[in-house]
Amino acid sequence: MKINNNELLKIDGGSASITSSMINAITSIIKVLFEAGEGVGSSIRRINDGDICK
Repeated sequence: MKINNNELLKIDGGSASITSSMINAITSIIKVLFEAGEGVGSSIRRINDGDICK
């Protein structure tokens, strides 16, 4: 069975799919948030312990 040009134009594929660049962007955002959380947590711990550099 062959598909004609009009039927080919009606095919909608992948418009709502997740691309690899979207996954990379989400992963990068998660990494940045995690590193920011580590920095804040480390700062809070150092303040509580009194290990602040002068």
